[in-house]
Amino acid sequence: MEKILKIRKKFNVICLVMLFTMFAGSFIQTAAAGEIPTERLLPRLVDSADVLSDSEEASLLAKLDEVSERHNLDVAIHTMSGESYSSLMQYADDFFDYNGFGTETAGGIMLVMDYSERDWWITTYALGIDVLTDKGREYMADVFVPYLSDGKNYEGFMKYAELCDEYAREYKETGEAYSSSNLPEWKKSENLVTRLIIAAVFAVVVAFIAVAVMTSQLKTVRAVFNADKYVEASSFYLDEVKDSYLYRTVSKTKREKESGSSTHGSSSGRSHGGGGGSF
Repeated sequence: MEKILKIRKKFNVICLVMLFTMFAGSFIQTAAAGEIPTERLLPRLVDSADVLSDSEEASLLAKLDEVSERHNLDVAIHTMSGESYSSLMQYADDFFDYNGFGTETAGGIMLVMDYSERDWWITTYALGIDVLTDKGREYMADVFVPYLSDGKNYEGFMKYAELCDEYAREYKETGEAYSSSNLPEWKKSENLVTRLIIAAVFAVVVAFIAVAVMTSQLKTVRAVFNADKYVEASSFYLDEVKDSYLYRTVSKTKREKESGSSTHGSSSGRSHGGGGGSF
């Protein structure tokens, strides 16, 4: 009986040693390959500032996952408040790099929102740098940032996800990123267009009413289509016609060139693009 117990103890020790060796080997290989352990991976939506309801989080995360997997491009959002950092750019790059987002083949685009400072930053990596240029980011911000400024967080984030989807689709189909020359109309500020239309219609109506009121007071004036009543018959005779060329004016406008994406290095050694602002 004692021999059986000793054999079992030795067997258990051997099994533990083998398991430890396998685990250590796997950890060393993972570290050597520069991969992030599974326990450090985060979802594509990290609402640390808690600005979304549970149902909004679930819906938005599903949208981000669907867009990311369809384009093989991590499209993510991180909200936070009260975090300390030297610059939001560095914070966004590090959060992206050290939490399992993006690979060399599947890059990424991440929106980071700081609700304590009311600042935002979009960091891009690998394919994300090509998909979202500096010009494209500016047009994107014109669309989704106004929603965030008005406190419509869910709507603004969904607009951001939809825009990333459209940008990635365009790049996949044409090999070119959106630029100032080929941005579709729907990407411009919807609120601005609506306000301009309303203002134009209102101005036309007011002008029409004002002119109608003024012309109704001119009782003795009747519309005429020529000036025969004011010209004495046979008093004007044109015997010579000549056109004289005096000068020519030529105006030139320099065509704006696309600047592409500006990049910088992060603390992990990766190259990132991106930019941001306030909301």
